[in-house]
Amino acid sequence: MEQTVRVAAGCFVAVPGSRGGLTLIEMLITVALFGIIAGVLLTGFLTGRNSYMSADASIHVQQQARQAFDIMTKELRNADNVNVPIAQRLDFQVDQGYDAVGCGGICWGDGTTVGRWIHYEVDAPNMRLVRYTTVNLLDPMPGGCVGCRVMANDVNGNPTATSFAYNAGTRTVTCLLQILMTSAQLPGGNMGTQPSPLQTRVQLRNP
Repeated sequence: MEQTVRVAAGCFVAVPGSRGGLTLIEMLITVALFGIIAGVLLTGFLTGRNSYMSADASIHVQQQARQAFDIMTKELRNADNVNVPIAQRLDFQVDQGYDAVGCGGICWGDGTTVGRWIHYEVDAPNMRLVRYTTVNLLDPMPGGCVGCRVMANDVNGNPTATSFAYNAGTRTVTCLLQILMTSAQLPGGNMGTQPSPLQTRVQLRNP
């Protein structure tokens, strides 16, 4: 196809017509450029998402552990009659008052009822730390953990990571706790409390 172009007054010259569309090479270059740009954007998005998930998981596990420690510390400061039958269970009673009828001194119980017991125990199958009360010292955790209060979720149930110990000589309770959040999208597949496990020691106030 040719076009007629006027190059001077009264003179016309036929020139080749302009072609339409892109050549194969130009299309390949265009596709490659779009692919590179899309790859860069996707990499940035995935990196940002992973960083956000890591930061969010880190905050979650630290908060879970700190909240559990705060509850335990406040309660254990007023505790006595401490018993650790197994590494992942802590039994004790708290000071409910002094010289009430029938106590003959400090009245010990679960905070509401004299004589009852408080227990902290690792519910390993459900990855949580729970608090519950019983009438007798050695009563087991209620079936289905009915009446239990969940103090922390995502708990590492390994005894080396979450456990209790009591030193009668120094009257000190030592609590180890690790919160471990698992996800295939986290670096390494999980995010745990740092340092791991966290540890707190509580000095009992009562003689």
